[in-house]
Order: sequence, then structure tokens, then C-alpha cells
Amino acid sequence: MTHNVGGTERRVRGAAGTALLAAAFSPRGAISRSAIVGGIGAVLLATALLRYCPLNQLVGRDSG
Repeated sequence: MTHNVGGTERRVRGAAGTALLAAAFSPRGAISRSAIVGGIGAVLLATALLRYCPLNQLVGRDSG
């Protein structure tokens, strides 16, 4: 698999994903909102770890 997520973008995605996952598991807020926030956080964290983002490839962006 080719990498299309570079260093700075990877760190930003990782930090944002971690923060969103932490917010999703906080005891405040509605369950449906927590699920959405957690899902977005999980996707951001996964793309940071894999260094690959299908959306970046779709639009022709390569920061890796």
C-alpha cells in the first residue's frame, strides 16, 4: 500500500482522532452524538496509523 499521509498531517490526524475518541467516551452528551464523534475519531486515528487516506487519493492529494 502506498502512503499518502505525511508527517505533519499524520500528527494532526492522530491528535484530533485521539481527542475525538476521548470526547466520545466522556460521560457527557447524547449517545448518538458520541457514536458519530467516536466514529470520526476512529477514522482519523486509523488513517494516521496506516498513513493512507482513501479520500486523499480520490482528490489526488499526496502529502506523504
